[in-house]
Amino acid sequence: AESKIEPPGHLDESMGARFGSAVACLGDTDGDGSEEVVVGAPFFIYRAKKSTQGLILSQIIKSQGMSGFGMKLSTSKLKDTSARGFAVGAPAGQNSVYIKVRNVPRFTDITHVKVNPKSVNSNETKLVVVTVTPTIQRKTNFTDKLTITAKITTDNRLVETNQIQKTEIKGNENFGNSLEFTFNPEQPDFGLAVHGLQSLVFKISLEYKLDSCSDSYRHPCPIFDPEDTTGGQKTEEIE
Repeated sequence: AESKIEPPGHLDESMGARFGSAVACLGDTDGDGSEEVVVGAPFFIYRAKKSTQGLILSQIIKSQGMSGFGMKLSTSKLKDTSARGFAVGAPAGQNSVYIKVRNVPRFTDITHVKVNPKSVNSNETKLVVVTVTPTIQRKTNFTDKLTITAKITTDNRLVETNQIQKTEIKGNENFGNSLEFTFNPEQPDFGLAVHGLQSLVFKISLEYKLDSCSDSYRHPCPIFDPEDTTGGQKTEEIE
């Protein structure tokens, strides 16, 4: 299937912009399953990725004053090396730069949750314990530490003694320490006299955060993909 991308902005601004002076396929640089394409034009580089609507513009990299920036691009797909990136030539100014690609950790949350007891006896049950074991299934290779903040909310029939807890997933591990949340009854019979056999509902939220990082050209900090909404997840960008 054919697809095309065009330079952003008003038609008068794109006329004569020499968009497409160089084109390179980088491969799948961010682990989302789609390969990225870089299109060069003087003073700009346009990074595009495949979607259900075809190629869409995902990033614009501007020149830092180099004449002819973007008229030449390295053409080979990126490999899994410590210096993944691509070269950009600015022949009019006799300059070139090497742009590195940030690592994008991708994973699916498959956290295990256990509730004890499974059913409440108004005469015998004194408390309810919910055990949360944060677990991930990796979609890309990464060794960055993840800090997980777990929070549980429920209705007014229970009182939570430890609302927020944290754990970590390090290196190549796939799970963190188990976190126990203890709930005491607001009423002696867990409200069974008023609510009958209505189920207790627990809402669990997990926040995954990458370890702090000192960003530099030599060691670019990894980032989460803000466009990834798999499983209803939401990525917040930190200033």
